[in-house]
Amino acid sequence: MVSTKKKRVKIFFKLFNRVKKSKSTEKDYFSTHSTPIGIRQYSRLKKCYRLDGKAGLADKRCQGNARKLTQEQSQMLRGIFAYNRHLFSTDLQYELQSQWEIKLSTSRINQLRRQLKLSYMVSQKAAMQEMAPLAGIEIFAAIAQHTGIMEHWNRTIQERLHQVKQSEYYGDGRGTGDHIHARRRNGTFSPRYNQLAHVRQNKFLSVSDKVKDKDFSCLSLYERKINNFNRKNLAVLLLPLVTNNGAMRSLDKPLGNALQYACGYNYKNATIDKYLRELKYLQVSSELINCNARFWSKFWEQYDSTNHKIAYYYIDGNVKPLW
Repeated sequence: MVSTKKKRVKIFFKLFNRVKKSKSTEKDYFSTHSTPIGIRQYSRLKKCYRLDGKAGLADKRCQGNARKLTQEQSQMLRGIFAYNRHLFSTDLQYELQSQWEIKLSTSRINQLRRQLKLSYMVSQKAAMQEMAPLAGIEIFAAIAQHTGIMEHWNRTIQERLHQVKQSEYYGDGRGTGDHIHARRRNGTFSPRYNQLAHVRQNKFLSVSDKVKDKDFSCLSLYERKINNFNRKNLAVLLLPLVTNNGAMRSLDKPLGNALQYACGYNYKNATIDKYLRELKYLQVSSELINCNARFWSKFWEQYDSTNHKIAYYYIDGNVKPLW
């Protein structure tokens, strides 16, 4: 290995003279003789010697003659990498080229990051972010609470529960009936329940006929608190959004997880289905229709002083019955 610049230049001069005195071509000489450098470096040094003389043969690697970045750009990259460790190398490549006109390959950026010990790192803000399905559903929930429609729904359902509790349909009939023997130990119904005579006879009757023999004291609605009604009613209100306007027949889909952010609880399809079935047997649909008509009539009256005597209410009974 050449240790000084003078020895390096002296070796190159000797090589130039040997190649010049030989009768073979440069390609043949390098293929048949042992040389300190290859033919490509020999051609480059020969060109530098022709242009700059002995100065062209000097070792300039310590001066960084092959650098693509200036000293100022290198310092700037150190700061950019330090404050943007959360960015991928492809993103940094685009920013460097568009903002500062510095063209670097992704492999070169990765190499610089390793040299500077500023490799890619997930930021704390990015780690705390959550991907929420149906982003913006909280806006609809906030509007529903702000307008007061949830409060009117809760009041209507509570009034209907109190009305039924005072009627003859509310009684203590939990331990009576042959359906008790068709239950499993955990309380769920076994296949024998569908074989009972009164179940087979009344299976396709209307709700008004079914409720005649129903014990309303068994409804779980009587055990719910006001806050629970508020959350479930909000989930029912948002059903068109989380089911893509009825295109999905179940809440147990990724889109249904949006209820977690709107209602504060990720309701499953079985829970909401049971809630709607109990409201169906409670026969509160008529009261809720009147409640909605009265609410929106009064709500828009504050923005339009015209005396609205007729409120139109559209019910889509073709897609699904109204309880």
